[in-house]
Amino acid sequence: MPLFVMTGLDKPDALEIRKATRPAHLDWIDALGDRVKLAGPFIDESGNPVGSMIMIDADDIENARSLFAEDPYAWRAGRSDNPPLYAGQTLRRLSARCLALLVAVAVASIAPASTQVASDDAVERALASPARTLAHRLRDEQREPQRLFRAMNLQAGDALLDVGAGGGYLAQIAIQIVGPTGRVDIHNTPGWIAQFPSMAPEYLEAAFDGADSTYLVAPWDELAAPENAYDAILLGQVYHDVLLEGADIETVNRNLFGMLKPGGTLVIEDHQADASMPIGKQVGLHRLHSGVVIGLMESAGFVLSSRDDIASEHDDLRFNVFRPNLRGRTSRYILAFQKPG
Repeated sequence: MPLFVMTGLDKPDALEIRKATRPAHLDWIDALGDRVKLAGPFIDESGNPVGSMIMIDADDIENARSLFAEDPYAWRAGRSDNPPLYAGQTLRRLSARCLALLVAVAVASIAPASTQVASDDAVERALASPARTLAHRLRDEQREPQRLFRAMNLQAGDALLDVGAGGGYLAQIAIQIVGPTGRVDIHNTPGWIAQFPSMAPEYLEAAFDGADSTYLVAPWDELAAPENAYDAILLGQVYHDVLLEGADIETVNRNLFGMLKPGGTLVIEDHQADASMPIGKQVGLHRLHSGVVIGLMESAGFVLSSRDDIASEHDDLRFNVFRPNLRGRTSRYILAFQKPG
């Protein structure tokens, strides 16, 4: 069958429409099955989706138009229960020459991008999973977990270590992404569990029933696993706690480096701090400047591969992140590091 490509650019301020319509859009793609050859969002410089491209095979352009008419994102624009996402869209049949060019480009450079598209889709599916608790879902708007998992590029079958997992907000998303062939190991410190019993392995194991996970309880600098055990390691808003609680940071970083597979990714998300403050004061506010983190990780042998700075007009770096008018509204950063090899 001939191939047809639909491209659409979102209308201004349409991100909430995209988020609300995303589950139905993914169901529509699933229903098309093998007819979908390529699909994914266009991403702006801030990492936000601003449009879509979908390639399908169809009998002719009328058949393609009828298929695209069922896409909940844009093609049922007259319905009050489904406002259109796109400001405009185009539908074109691919010529043999254009198809050959696409294949050539794909061979040369698209494989990493298509992997990222697959990862974005997997994250959205994970966020929509009925296995997630309501308490976790209510945190999504503030935490924007899509940005963190985009930096990690976690795939089905991967092994992930969630360090300082707390109540498992990020771990629960990751479990859905890696699927039954993957593994998510969940760590908390004895001190945290003593303060918050719901972080204990028996409670998390019950919440994540059926997941292939090992529950690790150890101080920060005693956390260990076999060498090259993980494809990815995650520290979500907890790296400052390692310093705050007096752990040997060099030992911690050395252990993290050893546990990560060569080529694997370690992601640190944390609250931005005033670089002019002493480090002890920064971590006392539950913050840590991104430059400090980069320096520590590079000293341990990691290589910075990406960074995402999330500025908040509501933040004031002089204050504790748990201050009532700041909580959930701080400036943050997401740093991705790779282990060479």
